[in-house]
Amino acid sequence: MNNTYYPLHSQNRMKHEGDVVAAREYFLSGKNRVLYNLIKQRFSWMNRYIKDTDEVVIELGCGAGLSKQFIKSEKFVMTDITEYEWVDKYVNAMDLDYPDDSIDVVVCSHMIHHISNPAKFLDSVEKKLKPGGRLIIQDIYTCTLMKMALRMMRHEGWSDSVNIFDRTVICNDPTDPWSANCSIPKLLFFKNFGKFENEFPHYKVIKKTRNECFLFFLSGGVIAKTFYLPINEQGVRFVKKIDQLLIRMFPEFFACGCSVVLQKRE
Repeated sequence: MNNTYYPLHSQNRMKHEGDVVAAREYFLSGKNRVLYNLIKQRFSWMNRYIKDTDEVVIELGCGAGLSKQFIKSEKFVMTDITEYEWVDKYVNAMDLDYPDDSIDVVVCSHMIHHISNPAKFLDSVEKKLKPGGRLIIQDIYTCTLMKMALRMMRHEGWSDSVNIFDRTVICNDPTDPWSANCSIPKLLFFKNFGKFENEFPHYKVIKKTRNECFLFFLSGGVIAKTFYLPINEQGVRFVKKIDQLLIRMFPEFFACGCSVVLQKRE
């Protein structure tokens, strides 16, 4: 598998790339139970890292705004660079408009692989978090199977050779919110973990796991769409068990997602 692959948006074989309005309406219709369980799986685990319902919780790049269905917080603010009706506040993730030491929790779901400079982004978030605050991340993981799927569907690209820790390197086009290097989460938190600890000494990693495989593929996609398999709840539970087994045995081939929690040292 090549270290670098970048398809053009015009080559994308999935439908409705970037159409978060349609994606939100489709999700809320409840027609696709596989998709519902996928999104539930992506967000529900985060509640374990929100200590109190009155903590200030900010989601960056909320997209279709599906997180509020599952995250339990009375002070949960969904932000994005596009002002949709469900977005609480316009926020540029690379220029956070919050005072230092003011946020308890920052949530990032499938947005870090779109960031133009992840190292500068992590520096910025660390300043805004209160001591002991958490950065909760759910994102893509470029296992062999995921790279095969990305290449087949020409949906998003990756580069394994980019210097992810260089604050001067541009990893994604800052003018294109759908520009993507899907290798970013893997390079940051898994492949170069020793360097991550040296580069970001103010963060303590309190969770780092790989997850998600066929549940994602059978869902038909979250924003961009392809066909999905209409299975019932019993079928979904079976797929989850298969995913867990395969990821535990062969993570570099089957793990298509990852969950990471960083805590700001006090």
